[in-house]
Amino acid sequence: MMKLALNNLFKQKNLMIIYGLTITLVAAICFVFLAMLYDPYLQLDTTSVDKMYMGSATTLLVLIFSVCLMIYTNMYVLEAKNKEMSLLVFHGLTLKKMIFYQFYQSIFMYILFGTLGIALGYKLTPVIFKNIYYKLHYVYDIKIINQSFYQAIYMLLMMLFISLVLNIGYVYRGRLTSMMSNTRQKNYRKKNVFQITSKIYPILFILGLVMMFTTEHIASGYIVFSVIGALGGYGTVRYFSPEYIEKLKASKWLNNSQRLVVFGELYLKFKYIGIFLELLILISIIITTLICFNLNNLIEMYRMIIAYIIIIPMIVFCITYKNLIISKKNVKNQNCIYKLGITKKYQKKFIKEETLIMYGILFILPMTYMISTLGRFYVYDGISILIIAFIIGYFILNLLISMYISYKVTTQFLGGGLAMNEIIIEVKNISKVYDEMTDNPVISLNNISMSIEKGEFICVMGTSGSGKTTFINCISTMDTPSKGQVILFGKSTLEMSDEEIGNFRSKEIGFIFQEYNLLDYLTLEENIAFPLSMNKVKNSEIKKRVHEIAKNLGIEGLLNKYPDECSGGQKQRTAIARALVNKPSIIIADEPTGNLDSKNTSELLAILKNLNEKEGKTIIMVTHDVMVGSFASRLLYIQDGTIKEQLSRKEFKTQEDYFYNISKINSKEQLISLKK
Repeated sequence: MMKLALNNLFKQKNLMIIYGLTITLVAAICFVFLAMLYDPYLQLDTTSVDKMYMGSATTLLVLIFSVCLMIYTNMYVLEAKNKEMSLLVFHGLTLKKMIFYQFYQSIFMYILFGTLGIALGYKLTPVIFKNIYYKLHYVYDIKIINQSFYQAIYMLLMMLFISLVLNIGYVYRGRLTSMMSNTRQKNYRKKNVFQITSKIYPILFILGLVMMFTTEHIASGYIVFSVIGALGGYGTVRYFSPEYIEKLKASKWLNNSQRLVVFGELYLKFKYIGIFLELLILISIIITTLICFNLNNLIEMYRMIIAYIIIIPMIVFCITYKNLIISKKNVKNQNCIYKLGITKKYQKKFIKEETLIMYGILFILPMTYMISTLGRFYVYDGISILIIAFIIGYFILNLLISMYISYKVTTQFLGGGLAMNEIIIEVKNISKVYDEMTDNPVISLNNISMSIEKGEFICVMGTSGSGKTTFINCISTMDTPSKGQVILFGKSTLEMSDEEIGNFRSKEIGFIFQEYNLLDYLTLEENIAFPLSMNKVKNSEIKKRVHEIAKNLGIEGLLNKYPDECSGGQKQRTAIARALVNKPSIIIADEPTGNLDSKNTSELLAILKNLNEKEGKTIIMVTHDVMVGSFASRLLYIQDGTIKEQLSRKEFKTQEDYFYNISKINSKEQLISLKK
């Protein structure tokens, strides 16, 4: 069980890194603040054990935040592992075994990254203490009390226990069918309750601010008003804003596409990033108030400032990360907008406006209270301008960095990283004319428009001279259309430089030629490695990838042979290996079965079908063979430079019906061609 648990853990590197980094950060933060709590020079009252644990509001706040962050990260990881856990249960893993499975994974993560976190905290603590001592004019040797280690380990053990309870409860309560489909049923508030209560939150937010300005300057009063304002801000983002956006979309913005898109995006982000938006408002307001509250208590004030320095970037990072995840998942929507005529350039305006509004809200809600609190303490208690500038500037800096990253990365998703069923190649009114300047121009393609989705298996058929080879040469950038444009992953080839086109062809396209096009003076291994050599891949990596793909295609024992020592089927497999070695997203095959016998043809089709169905490769294949064409998900029949017929495999119950209809089209067009 331990071996299975750890093997599955190492196979999910992204999740492991996310979870591990969180554990490391939390362990380091807990160690630093617990060291502060136990330091004899920074602890106000060490006579009472209870006060030792509860004497610092800052430490308590940080520890609570750390626990909440761990719980959230743990739930995020669980959501991502839905399918894995459901399959384990489906295949007979009992609840008892699942407990041990989760225990082995969790204990490994906490031991490894918890140790790293405590080590990091141990290294950071002297640096932080040195700066605090300097500010307080202390001259003491810095000694880290062993109690800090014990309590940090205790905190990690408590988090480990909570994680295990959550993990087991998640599996125990989850419906097997919903988990296998990566969905979980969630219970939300009834809409009528949601509508009634949501209006209270902006009122609370404004009320807290008014009360802050109209009451006496009493430090303890600011805490109450800040909590009221923070709760109001929390509810405004989480409940009031989504409701208000829904009403505006339905009543006023049906004729405004930009507003519909921008605020539709904001609605989703307020819904899914809500917890971190709320934490940012709550923490920033409360910590600012506590800093001012402890102006006469330098130790507590510095603790609060350190907590502010650590926690704010962590929350902002979580907001940025979740924002990017949502944006990546939203690629499908962006492509829908693109299909409706909204250009990539105009989409950037949508993203810019949405980003500015979102971060504007994140700035305005906390900053109104922060400035109000800092301003009154400046007037009455003489808080340093440097502290005020630092608190405000640090907050703005984090938001600006997050906003820049969110905007830049989100715009990168436009036209790239497309999900299944999204258009990756679009052809718009392309024509190709040879000998255009002569008296006898030859029209190879005539005003063709079509699109190809990711994961499709396209077959192009037609009589000799119909234009099918010219067509795939144009979409693969090997040739340039006389008119029209080819759009690859959202970018027109007309906008691409020769270098960009070359890079695209070498990285995204694998070409399988009818005549194999193997270099006679190179061995099969060298032929396969040739594309990698051009891209200056390390020799060890080349060896690894070549042998791996050769093994999968059954030619590993032939790598030292030259092409003229091999059969046609072996040469074709070598050509396929060369096309795949760069791990392209698109495979283009020009009559790949033309020189093969029936056995090798069947083997080649099985390979292509496997690449399409199991690895999600997009395949575009030219053929004259009806049987070969019946393996495709969609057929294009080109005649006289135009697409005369299109067939989809989905339209037919069986492959035999599909084959029969392709045969009819092929025979019909061939007869027409003969009559001409």
